Amino acid sequence: MYSRVGTTEWDQVYRDNRAKHGAKRVLDETLHTVSDDQIKDGLAELRENGQLGAMSPEEIFEHIRRKSIVPRKKKLELRAAEVSEDVRLVTLIQGRALTAMNEGDSLKGSLAQVLAGANVDEQEVDMLAEEMMSLVNQRIREVMTDTNLPGRNDVVLGFLRGILQDSKIAALLR
Repeated sequence: MYSRVGTTEWDQVYRDNRAKHGAKRVLDETLHTVSDDQIKDGLAELRENGQLGAMSPEEIFEHIRRKSIVPRKKKLELRAAEVSEDVRLVTLIQGRALTAMNEGDSLKGSLAQVLAGANVDEQEVDMLAEEMMSLVNQRIREVMTDTNLPGRNDVVLGFLRGILQDSKIAALLR
C-alpha cells in the first residue's frame, strides 16, 4: 500500500491544512491549561482570604490563571525571614560575644599594653583599660541587638540563602 502522507504530493494537496488550524483554534478557545500547583495555590489563597464562597466560577478561574507560582525555595526563604523577626538571633550572639570578649582579660590586657606604650601613667593604665572595656561592652549591648543591628534582616536572609544553596536541602524542597 502506498501512503502519500509527508510527500511533496501530499504537501501540494493539503498545503493550507484548514482542518488542523480549525481544530487548533477550537481547542485554544475552549481548553485552558493551568498547572496543578497554580490551582492549589490560587484556591488556598482564596480560602485563606475567605473569598472563595463569594466568587463565581469565572472569577475563580481568572484569579487562578493570574496566580504566579512562587518556588518552594523562595516560599521557605520568605517565611523563614518573616519568622526570624520574632526570634532573638542577634541577642543570643551578643551574649556569647561579650562572654568571649571579657573572658581571660585578653582584650583588657591588650588595651593596657597599648596605653602603657603610649606613655600613660602606670597607675592609670588599669583604670583606663577598665573604662575602655566598659565603653566597648556598653556599645556592643546597644548596637548588637535584634532591633538596632544595621542590616540585621540582610544578614539573616544571607544566612538562609546560604543554607538553601546546599544540594541536599534543595533536594528535600523538591
